[in-house]
Amino acid sequence: INPPDANEIYTLVQPNEDYRTIYARIARYLGDPKISEDEFVARAATILRKLQSDDRVQNIAHGVRVPFCIPRMDVADYGTALEEVFLPAVEHAFTAMFPKYDFQNICKGQLAGNINAVLRSNHKRMIQLLKERGPIVGCYFPTALTGFSVNACLEQMATLPCEFMLSGGLDAAAAFIGSPNLLMSKERYPFTLDLTGIEHKIKKGYVFDFEAYGYNLRFKTRSHHAHASDACAGGLTILG
Repeated sequence: INPPDANEIYTLVQPNEDYRTIYARIARYLGDPKISEDEFVARAATILRKLQSDDRVQNIAHGVRVPFCIPRMDVADYGTALEEVFLPAVEHAFTAMFPKYDFQNICKGQLAGNINAVLRSNHKRMIQLLKERGPIVGCYFPTALTGFSVNACLEQMATLPCEFMLSGGLDAAAAFIGSPNLLMSKERYPFTLDLTGIEHKIKKGYVFDFEAYGYNLRFKTRSHHAHASDACAGGLTILG
């Protein structure tokens, strides 16, 4: 998998944030990570260093990358955690940085009890680690699977080292909390970021995503019809 070149219309720019600023935002809006700032910086840097030294996946490290951390927690229900904890924190972080713009959860009131980790996405591993070992430190690569359909993203898991997982709601949200400007662009259209590590329990054939709506930020779900789109990118997450 190679870092995608920006196509003629859609792109994503690396957020210009240092690790300590990211840590401070997550601590403020998501809660005390229960690790020190120095430990977060060291663990996040180690993730990138290991990727850059691995010939199989080093190209991923050259794409857009967003480090994050999540406090230890027991995610009894994924949708509830997303709606009651993570998405409100995204809203607070985003509107603090961009007070003229809004964050909107289009799925408000519809997430509790309705989200699963996708089989073979390896995303369930993150939920287990949050409960058993947390806090966790990770890195979100939002454009690692640009141009792949949702089904094709899942197929890629067979080719990747076991440390990788398809990105889902909690890790992507934590990345947005630390880097609220991830999709902010006033020059070109940013990709819609598909969260292919999670699925709706009832609405089969739908994918959750984060997207820029003008200069606002939205979390929503849409029907994907198993088709690829130049406007969308699937992400990969790795923990360290």
